[in-house]
Amino acid sequence: MNPSIKPSRLGPLVFLAICLVWLNGHPDSALARVLPDAQAGMPRASSWVSPIPASVELVKPYRGPATRFSAGHRGLDYLVTDKQPLLAPSSGYIAFANPVALIPAVSIQHLGGYRTTFEPACTVLPLGTPVFTSQPVATVCKPNIPLPVKNPAVTAAKAAVEALNPLSHCRPRLCLHFSLRYRGQYLSPQALIGGMKPSRLVR
Repeated sequence: MNPSIKPSRLGPLVFLAICLVWLNGHPDSALARVLPDAQAGMPRASSWVSPIPASVELVKPYRGPATRFSAGHRGLDYLVTDKQPLLAPSSGYIAFANPVALIPAVSIQHLGGYRTTFEPACTVLPLGTPVFTSQPVATVCKPNIPLPVKNPAVTAAKAAVEALNPLSHCRPRLCLHFSLRYRGQYLSPQALIGGMKPSRLVR
């Protein structure tokens, strides 16, 4: 009698491991499959534009760190005004829209592994909303310092403090911090929107 062949219990695990390896090697395909149909059909990022008018003053340029965890300036700081509109630098979808350390931030995930982030910025677009190059997607929104109690004296003090823009990157002026990451590594946004050669990643 021939012994019966029993299905291996490791079969599902082997299949899962193969899928994970394939997805890791095809990030764009993986991204397209987790997005809704409308997002999966969006055009690939072929051109990049500045999210703000070219006439806006660049206050602080990108300064790449010597190592991944050392000091540096991981983005560009532009002099802006409250409620100023921000454009999508390339096609993608809204991936994040929440305060970070009291500073409202908006991130766009782009096909190809790029992610751009704006601070301080607010958007009315829900997470996952597809956006296209040069489309208005957010506005500069001045950080709000929460009040623990409602009191006229505290309110007046808050107004005086907020006039100094303590959470701004270039206080007392209001600045927009614009950063770019490629698969988790920071790059200068000017590498894609123009103005300099691509930055070299330091590992």
